[in-house]
Amino acid sequence: MNVGTSRGRSRWKPAWRSAAVAALVGAVLAVPSAPAGATTGQYGQFCANGKPIFRVPTTQKVVAFTFDDGPSPRNTPKIMSAFEKYGWRATFFLVGENAKAYPALTRSIVQRGHTIGGHSMTHSTGLARNATEIVPTRNLLESLTGVRTTYYRVPGLMNSAKIASTIFRNGMCSLSESYNLFDFLLPRVPAATLCGRMYWALRPGSILLLHDGGSHQPTVDAVPCMLKYAQRRGYRVVPLGDLLSGKF
Repeated sequence: MNVGTSRGRSRWKPAWRSAAVAALVGAVLAVPSAPAGATTGQYGQFCANGKPIFRVPTTQKVVAFTFDDGPSPRNTPKIMSAFEKYGWRATFFLVGENAKAYPALTRSIVQRGHTIGGHSMTHSTGLARNATEIVPTRNLLESLTGVRTTYYRVPGLMNSAKIASTIFRNGMCSLSESYNLFDFLLPRVPAATLCGRMYWALRPGSILLLHDGGSHQPTVDAVPCMLKYAQRRGYRVVPLGDLLSGKF
């Protein structure tokens, strides 16, 4: 479960989010630049100091879809298939314990052309613990897939100077989101409602946040509708790496 907030131009802003927004913004602003000499990977323009990336500034109609908390043998394959029908690919931020439980599925995500990123080993939202799980999560995913992932998303979209510097020192990028469709809420939001939120979420350069781990059948059901809507609006769904590098 994530408790993130949107940085897009959404008008859909429930009043109960104000406190969460203030807390997140305060945490982000408090993160200092990472130590001099640390690497930034191939996306230096966005990953220069380990601070979260919310969107990519562009006028082109391109977006990246990201899914947290998997892999899930029930949900992840169906989501991948929905994207592949359009020739598109998604990004999956994987929890280490889940990847270890489903190694074949974890490898399948990469083999089918989708992107993976780390989302902690245990999905703990504790800042101190999360800082210690960044590198082990990447190492585990590399051991399973052969891919040394560049991307990390902190559970709960929390942040700290320690997390930012750890991500930066290891040449990684910290991903947040442009628009969180809040599919994690209980009771689950119906698929039709999730698809309707695409009206606000679909903006050039957006990084959309959804979930495939756990009981997210409404999300699975909503994805085909979301992709159809994106296509009708003239958008292309691109891999996260293409969005960050401008290769679209």
